[in-house]
Amino acid sequence: MVHLEGFHKGARPTGDPREDSKESHREDSQEAHREDTQAVHREDTQAVHKAHKEDSQEAHREVYKEDTQEVHQEAHREDSKESHREVYKEDTQAVHREDTQEVHKAHKEDSQEAHREVYKE
Repeated sequence: MVHLEGFHKGARPTGDPREDSKESHREDSQEAHREDTQAVHREDTQAVHKAHKEDSQEAHREVYKEDTQEVHQEAHREDSKESHREVYKEDTQAVHREDTQEVHKAHKEDSQEAHREVYKE
């Protein structure tokens, strides 16, 4: 059996060099087409996977950003509430102190006045 360069397994030479050359060329073309198709498919698949990965990463970033913002907002609300409670408490205590001091001062003045009145009599 004569082996012609470019023939693939299973190809049998016909004995006619032109026919054998056409057959060899046809098989080479088919093989090249298969390889090109596989390469394109591989590239397409890689591009799809890359796009999916990027989309997934972007989605995770968005979710993380939203979650982080929510946590920070909640913490700020809690801190703000606590701060307002503290300020209110301090203000209330200050007002109470001032009121108490005024009451004591008024009581002292009234008491002194009453003692003067009693002393006069």
